[in-house]
Amino acid sequence: MSKRIKTDYKGVFYRIVPRLGGKGEEKSYFAVYKVRGKIVETAVGRQYLDDMTPAKAAKQRALLIEGKAQTREAEREADRQRKIEEEARQAEEAARREQEDNKPILARLWDEFKTAKSDKKSMNSEEGRWNLHLAPFLADKMPSELVTLDVQRINKKMKDKGLSVMTRKHVLVLLKRIISYAVDMGRIDPPYSKKFKIDLKSEIGKVNNETTEDLSEDQLHSLLEAIQDAPDCDRQGADVMRLALATGMRKSEIYKLRWDEISFDRGNIRITNPKGGEDQAIPLNSTARTILESIPRVTMEGGPSPWVFPGKDPKRHIACVKRQINRIREAANLPEGFRPMHGLRHAYACALISSGKVDLPTLQKLLTHKSPAMTLRYAKVRDERLNNAAGVMDEILSNAHSGQGRVIPLGQAR
Repeated sequence: MSKRIKTDYKGVFYRIVPRLGGKGEEKSYFAVYKVRGKIVETAVGRQYLDDMTPAKAAKQRALLIEGKAQTREAEREADRQRKIEEEARQAEEAARREQEDNKPILARLWDEFKTAKSDKKSMNSEEGRWNLHLAPFLADKMPSELVTLDVQRINKKMKDKGLSVMTRKHVLVLLKRIISYAVDMGRIDPPYSKKFKIDLKSEIGKVNNETTEDLSEDQLHSLLEAIQDAPDCDRQGADVMRLALATGMRKSEIYKLRWDEISFDRGNIRITNPKGGEDQAIPLNSTARTILESIPRVTMEGGPSPWVFPGKDPKRHIACVKRQINRIREAANLPEGFRPMHGLRHAYACALISSGKVDLPTLQKLLTHKSPAMTLRYAKVRDERLNNAAGVMDEILSNAHSGQGRVIPLGQAR
């Protein structure tokens, strides 16, 4: 440390030190004074850096003695404390914002659920149910804020719109699944309590989803005529319906069908990633072969499109031809409640099982049902038609009874 040099002002000294921010040297002024009997020596400023002079240093010394100014050390300590306090305030604010951003409202829990289940095929449908029926009423609520009345109101609104029992069930089950997932992930505590309960039986009632749609011979004939006469603008929809009726494939399976999944040599269609989970191969019958051979292949930049039914962008498969299919349904004069793609799959199954040539296990494989329980619904169709066939004898005997000659009632014959 350089030598302390006295100035003309009492208690004001300086030392020659290297200049800060420039070449050469400068004077560093400091004051010496007593506080409660203790000698204090503190820097008050530099010659060039702070534009400090002996006179200014003396004034600063007087303010320090009177307690109207702080020493450099005290100022630095005060700055340090202010910085610590500011950092603590910012950390507290950041924690508050993070807590707010992470608040388990249902909209945020839905986003987490959707991300985790993004590979599920049903997620597009689930998103529609959330956006249409749940988000408008529950998006900003936390599960802990829900009450049973919320569920009842949502169910009533859906019912007032004329939505089916199964649709309403899907919506309420989705709400349960979102909350259950949040509980499993530790985002919330189990919310089911006396104030919040989703009781599907009391809200929805018993759900019977075993709708088996079929076509009479006349209806089938009308449909085939409508498909044959479909204008060019509806040709893709007509081909989709023809293939559904010939193979019993699901709508999604037909929409996503690729040319490389069809083996004309081996005579089968490979269904990849079906609803049942495992890849399946179904026979390519002659009708389906003729339909597929008649469909022109669409070209795109780089070669032919891989899709049997490409969309407007040939790189992607069709997403929906509902308007085309409905126009064909209307032209065939089919009942308004007949769901074309579901109905054609049911018609395919009903026709096979009613023929008496196809048993239930075989039909299960053709329909790629994962469980035989799904196929059992068609046993009812078979049994009903057997009963109808057996009832023909009643008609024969009745006609015989009304004819000439003596007729012995079958029940009384010996």
